[in-house]
Amino acid sequence: MGIFKKDDDPEKDAKRIERQEKAKELFSNEIGKIKGSLKNQKDLLLQAHSGLYVDVSPQKLFQVALIVGADRKYSITFIDKPSYTVTFQTNKGEKFWDGTLSCVIIEMDDGSRISVTGNAEQGSTTSGFSPLQWSPVQQGVSEGAVQGEIGLLKLAIAKQVLITPEPRQEYPREINNLINTVSDIPNQIRQLKELHDSGVLSAEEFEKAKAKLLG
Repeated sequence: MGIFKKDDDPEKDAKRIERQEKAKELFSNEIGKIKGSLKNQKDLLLQAHSGLYVDVSPQKLFQVALIVGADRKYSITFIDKPSYTVTFQTNKGEKFWDGTLSCVIIEMDDGSRISVTGNAEQGSTTSGFSPLQWSPVQQGVSEGAVQGEIGLLKLAIAKQVLITPEPRQEYPREINNLINTVSDIPNQIRQLKELHDSGVLSAEEFEKAKAKLLG
């Protein structure tokens, strides 16, 4: 019966242990990356589902909606910038619904929220179905198709928010002209006050412009 001796070479043992530790570290790093990726995906899905974006202005969220709509090859059928509202035609030749999605951005105390809706009413299709041919099954498919496209749009918006910078807050033309042409600060403030008193500038715009002059 043979006798197996353990390798007593300290240097070989040290290298073997080092290789094992490196393998464990690499394995741990890969597991960490997978867990991090899954967490990020989960966070994105939750963000998309809620539609609430803390510390994101309605201007930015509206800009993001337009960017994503363009990326997804949608066309705009209605837009109203003051109310942050846009309606898209998805252009996908929908079989069971009319292919329109409406986005409304609402300003919140701590950020903004986006609401996305679609039309799944009976007979609202782009494929030639008439109300007489409509069935409960088709209605269910229609509602499913709408919700599916809404989910994809909201997820794309959640991803785009992360890489889109906040829009620059531009001063009204009257403020920029004043700041660029008048060098005397008291004179500038007096003229800003006149613009405010005449209704050209809001109180917020007046305070921001004054702070810029004094800053």
